[in-house]
Amino acid sequence: CLWGSTPCRFDGQRWESLRIDVHRLKRESTLGKWAKSRLRPKLLLATQTRVLEVAADERGEYLPVTPLISIVPESEEDLWRIGAALSSPVLTVLAMQRSAGAALTRDAIKLSATQVRQLPLPPRNSDSRRAAELFRRACHAADGARQDLLRECAEASCLGYGMSKARAAALARWWTERLERRKK
Repeated sequence: CLWGSTPCRFDGQRWESLRIDVHRLKRESTLGKWAKSRLRPKLLLATQTRVLEVAADERGEYLPVTPLISIVPESEEDLWRIGAALSSPVLTVLAMQRSAGAALTRDAIKLSATQVRQLPLPPRNSDSRRAAELFRRACHAADGARQDLLRECAEASCLGYGMSKARAAALARWWTERLERRKK
């Protein structure tokens, strides 16, 4: 997540480093209580993307804005477990099947919060635990290492869902190609 650290467009304006003054928001609007309720550890899931893309907000410092979906886990362990699952090629395929044609572009995924809640988590096994650890490491890594860790996480998550090594590797390659095409 590059929120607040890179130029972006928001609400029709260009910002060099967009940040929200929560105290001012509380004083000058009715959004103060909402903002306070969102400032806790969570996952932020992007919509309108080629693969499910999720960022972990382990310190609870980001406020979600449209078109993000917030997922608030019950524990720190669940933060990484759910993040790895949402980053899984398996759930990208399921999401594509469930949301075909709903996004602004034909090739993008768009899920509602209800649809996200219906996505299956993998069983708790050594592969899904490894995927969670790889996702955690990717979230803390620099750009070059992050991509490698996400690729490893993708394959481990497929294994966590019970796929064979060959099928997991093939699906992880497909997912990685879709993810990398987004950046071009």
